[in-house]
Amino acid sequence: MKKRVLFLGLALAALAVTAALAVYEPAERVETASVRFGDMALTAQAEGGIIAREDFLLTAAQAGQVEELSLESGQIVEPGQIVLRLSDGKIREEIAAIDARMQERAQETVAPAAEEETAAMQAETALREAAGLAQTRGISYDLFNRTVEAAFAARSSAVFASVLEQQTQANPSVEEAEQEKLKSWRTRLEGELETLELSTAQGGKVLEVFAKEGDYLLAGEKIARLTVPEGGLVQVQGLPLSVGQKVRLTVQGVGYEGNVCAVESGKALIEPQSGLYERAVQSGGGVTVSAVSASAQDVCLLPRNCVAEDEAGAYVLLLDSGRLRRQDVTVVLENEVDAAVSAGLGAGEVAVYYPERYLAGQKAVAEE
Repeated sequence: MKKRVLFLGLALAALAVTAALAVYEPAERVETASVRFGDMALTAQAEGGIIAREDFLLTAAQAGQVEELSLESGQIVEPGQIVLRLSDGKIREEIAAIDARMQERAQETVAPAAEEETAAMQAETALREAAGLAQTRGISYDLFNRTVEAAFAARSSAVFASVLEQQTQANPSVEEAEQEKLKSWRTRLEGELETLELSTAQGGKVLEVFAKEGDYLLAGEKIARLTVPEGGLVQVQGLPLSVGQKVRLTVQGVGYEGNVCAVESGKALIEPQSGLYERAVQSGGGVTVSAVSASAQDVCLLPRNCVAEDEAGAYVLLLDSGRLRRQDVTVVLENEVDAAVSAGLGAGEVAVYYPERYLAGQKAVAEE
């Protein structure tokens, strides 16, 4: 009987110890975060460049040797900026040649009158000689005939020159027209002396330069190729973009909106918000393109450090009624801070940071 009482007493003592351990189990203090409901988007970035919708050529207005050229690739040119100066040596040589030609032609117009007078005098002398020979006995017929023919030939030349002079005076077409052409050309060259400086009618960025100092340019020859300043596009590659997608564009810390208008061979063209192209051209800087590469809507969000993974898959430990409860989850997206979970959780539940440090069923209390 005494043995039975002793055994019962030991059993009761063991139960008391067990109950005491259960009642006095220490609670682990844990850091927690609340599950929230919302959307998540992942953003990718790449450096893009600006391209003009079109460009234009800067050409030489006239021929000349390049004395000074203020253009280089990548340079930003302001409207009205002087970019080229030509040497005036060739033009002055042409003016001197025209002056010499005009003087030469002026002398040619005086010569016919002098020649006419000389021819008339020679003709009269020859006729007098012929008359004298006719009165002289023993003159040969051939000598007389040649003398008379020479006199009449000289007289005919004088008459022709006289008629030509009268026609010229009555209708100053040939010589005066030629003189007017020379004068007009000389006036034009003098005007070109004042246009040896070339400026750009519109500003832009220099894409390519074709001329250099010392070159002799022909009128209309191309000097450089520039962008059109009024607006342009942004080109980028390496981002998973699609036509119609909205993107964020940044130039020197200033943000702009953009819309993808074309995608081909991994390259995307973006229509930027007004003002971006001008800022990029003026600064000479690049454009940072930020775009959503992946997104999830209507999901549960919690810090990514609240999610752990083992052989069974991804899970979280929820603080439920003072104890940790394991909950398997499906992570659909995550960024540097949060994880997006599509199943297994509800908004407002409390998850524990670093669940791999604890055990399911463990008593816990949230840190204040």
